[in-house]
Order: sequence, then C-alpha cells, then structure tokens
Amino acid sequence: MKKKIIRLILGSILIASLSGGPLFADAEPKEFVKTWPLADGAQIAIHYQEEELTSQKDIDSYTDVILSLASEAYMEVVYEWGFDAPGFTFVEPDTNYCYDPDKTIDIYISSGGNTKGGIRGFTGEDFLDAPCYDILDRGENEYDAVILFPADYKSYIESSRGDRVTDKKMLEEMKGTLTHEMLHVILYSYNKNVEPWYFYDKDCMYETGRDWYAEGLARYFEALTESYDDFFSEGFIKKKGDKLLISQEGVNFLMATPNWPFYRSRYDFALFWAYVHHHYGMEKIEELSRAFRDITDDKAPLEAPAIIADVLGKEFGEIYQDFALAIYLKSFDEKIEEGLNDVALRKIKLKEGASMHTVEPLANDFVRVYSPKRTDRAIEIELMEGCAQTKLTIIIEEGKEKNRTIYTTALDEYSNRYILDLDKLGAGRNARVILVVTNPNDSQRVTYQISSL
Repeated sequence: MKKKIIRLILGSILIASLSGGPLFADAEPKEFVKTWPLADGAQIAIHYQEEELTSQKDIDSYTDVILSLASEAYMEVVYEWGFDAPGFTFVEPDTNYCYDPDKTIDIYISSGGNTKGGIRGFTGEDFLDAPCYDILDRGENEYDAVILFPADYKSYIESSRGDRVTDKKMLEEMKGTLTHEMLHVILYSYNKNVEPWYFYDKDCMYETGRDWYAEGLARYFEALTESYDDFFSEGFIKKKGDKLLISQEGVNFLMATPNWPFYRSRYDFALFWAYVHHHYGMEKIEELSRAFRDITDDKAPLEAPAIIADVLGKEFGEIYQDFALAIYLKSFDEKIEEGLNDVALRKIKLKEGASMHTVEPLANDFVRVYSPKRTDRAIEIELMEGCAQTKLTIIIEEGKEKNRTIYTTALDEYSNRYILDLDKLGAGRNARVILVVTNPNDSQRVTYQISSL
C-alpha cells in the first residue's frame, strides 16, 4: 500500500510538472533555480544559467524534464527498490555519520563554458566529468549533495556513442544516467559510497580497479531503468605509447577478461550485482549497503568479502564460485542473458608434462582443456601453492545442445589434487571440458597445474 501511495503522489507531481504545476523559478544573478518537493520531505533543486542553455529550443521544457526524471529516480531508488532504512536514508540519516542539513539534492546544469565560478563556485573544469555526483563538505558531518549535469545531454551522448540518437533514446539514457547519479546520492548516506580501493599498474595510464561497489551497482541500476547501452559495453584495452589505456565501462569487458581479480573491477562489476539481485534479491543488496558502512578506510579488500559472506549467509569462496558459474552459464535475468557475450576461455592443450597456471587473489580462472590425443581420458588438477579451500568447478558439455554435467569441489594443502576421469564419468570422445578455478583469498595467489594421466 505504501508503494502505491508513493507512486500516485509521484504521478501527480509528474503531471503537474508537464502542465506547469508546482515548479517555480527564483532568480539570482544569471542563475535560475527550480525546486521540486518530494513526498518524504526531501527536495530537488535545478540550477542553471540561460546563456549556458542556448542549445535548447525550450529551456523550460529541458530543465523540467531533468527535474521530473531526477525526482522519479529518487523515489524509485528509495521506495521501489527499498533503500529506505531509517538512519541510512538521505531524508532520515544518522547525523553522527553524515547528513545534508537542508535535505536538498542540488543539480547544476552547465556546458562548463561560461561558469567560471558563476554557478555556486563551480568552474568549467568541474563539468568535464559531468554527469557526475559530488559532495560539498560543510564541516563536521554536514555536506551538500550535488549532481553536475550537461547543458546539452543529447550532444553529450551522441559524442560518446559516435552516432545520432532520437529524442526517445535520449530520454531513456537521461533516465538511466539520473538514476545512476541518484543512487550515489542515496548510497552516500548509507556508506559514503564506500571508498574505492586502487590497484597501481605501472603499465597502465592510471590506477585501475576502482569503484567495484559504488560504480558497479550504479551501472546496474541504469539497467533496471531499461538503459542498457553502457551496461553491455565491451570497453577496451589499448596501447598508448608504452602504456595501456583501459576502459571497463560495461559487463562485456568482464566477459572478455573474466580472470581479472575482484579488486581491479569497475563498472564491469555491475554483473556481480545483477547476480546478487537475481539469486538473493534486492533486499540483500540494500542490507549489504548498510553493512558496508563498517568498512575501514583502505581496508575494503580485506573486509568486503567477509561482509558479503555474512550478509548472504554463505562462504565467500562459494559465492564467488557460484558467480563464476553464473558468468559461464549466463544465469541472470532474460534481458541480461540476451546482451552478454560468451565468456572468454583460456585454451590449454594437454602435452607431456604439466601446464602451470596462476590465479590472482579474489579471481576466477576460466580454462578449456583440449587433448591432442583422444586417449587422454584422465586429467589431473593439482594445487601447487595457494590458500585453503581453493574452489574447482568442472563443466562437461556434450552434443550440439551442450548438455552439461557440473561438478564442484575444493582443493587445499590436505586434498590438493583432483582426478577427472572422463571414462568413469561416461563422457563422450568429443566432450568439451571447462575448468574454473576460484581463488577466494584476499592477498595470496594460487598456483595450480593441469596434466594428463
């Protein structure tokens, strides 16, 4: 009943907006402000300068649409998706943790061209990353929640896509983007968006592997609004001089590089949150978001896996092993399954001797084993060095329909080898053998070898 009432109220506000209802403008020097009160006591305020919006035929309509979609995004995140726990919400925060005193989410719209401090001190440089979320620290536990938004959103997405888009597509993307940024607003009251942990790579242009949680989850929330373009991005790894330039914009980057460790994930980790939502429910993501408040600064690699295990009620190694299997099987909701590429498999040909491999901490290794002789019917997987409870998943596929048999086990210092006997398992001569080795340790690499018997 509560959700229905909220939707009715929101619907009334949206209709009022389009017909020139409760919106109003307060003039400051070269600045206009439109505000929209929300049903729970929060408020959204749009700030803009008309000379910054000359690309828009109708400035009022453009700003009204941003205001209405931002309001809709707020209500959906908080009430439809359940991020409404007292003491954690934007409108009902723990003032001993952090809070926005005026309960106003300020959205500043600009091209970055004429601001020069004109809109509340923001400069053109501040808008280079727009759309984006930011906070203005007011001291003690007080802050102002801020979203910076492009003055010409259609041109912004056309330049990033390299193609023209329809007005309908622009609105879909705008809704997804505002939901993404609004989730950051809400999560700040929960856990300050959990500081990202960084992995310095001397071969890259920048530190990689940040925002596994805040950006990964925000990218997933875009998909919940039916905005999938960035969600399915393949990203890229390019050479620039003697460095690598890496873009991890969407989940198909993860499908192409599935053995990258947890701590190097970014937007591509949206797939993990899709997995948690599909298999455990959104209420568990909200509970995790509350529990993540307890993560110590710069200790996320050590503490996040244990928190995930505690909330989901399962050993982290088993969770990550299940996630790896979900990646291979594309075990998500239908729309995500349709947009996912096949996971990239490292291919190993069995020869005389052993094939040695390393798995990074908090990572999965996906391998397809080829036999040069069809007489190689027994395969040994041996753990040479690594942590206890290294997880092993064996997938055997047969026929055009890929009929699958799946086995799971664990390797450690006491039981450090597994013999895969294809004849005993009744596997045909043309069976495909896929191995997934999961390293659940937060700091220790796993080394294993594969050989034929």
